[in-house]
Amino acid sequence: MTVTSIEMDKLVDYRNLIKRSLSKYAELANRPPTDSLETHIIFDEERDRYLLLRTGWWGKKRIRSVVVYARLYEGKIWIEEDWAEDGVATELMAAGVPKDDIVLAFRHPEMQPLEALDAAGYARIPAQLEETEVWLPEQDWGDEWDVGKAG
Repeated sequence: MTVTSIEMDKLVDYRNLIKRSLSKYAELANRPPTDSLETHIIFDEERDRYLLLRTGWWGKKRIRSVVVYARLYEGKIWIEEDWAEDGVATELMAAGVPKDDIVLAFRHPEMQPLEALDAAGYARIPAQLEETEVWLPEQDWGDEWDVGKAG
């Protein structure tokens, strides 16, 4: 399969948008700076993988947190993990990326399409799934994720 110059331009644009977005979130994560937590940005342009993570210590608790993980695959932006406040997809769409080119890979495949976004940009459950009763156990993250309780 040959890639056209238009497709290449689109991929270059997507790479730059993802890098700019992750860089912005990294800057926000470092306000205020802390001695015990580090923010890491990893750009693997050869494999089109982009990662923002935080590591370190909060009191006596080890922190290893993937904030955002995105990748380019089949001409689309696949968001594998997204703990950014407003969501990376919202920012990408505001920058002109069509919602059909964004896949929320952290969601079940039936919930990935961005066909229905609310005003804040969060994907709503498609109508066919709203009628399905699904039980999801509450996730107990314990104190490890409550950074307000430094020990």
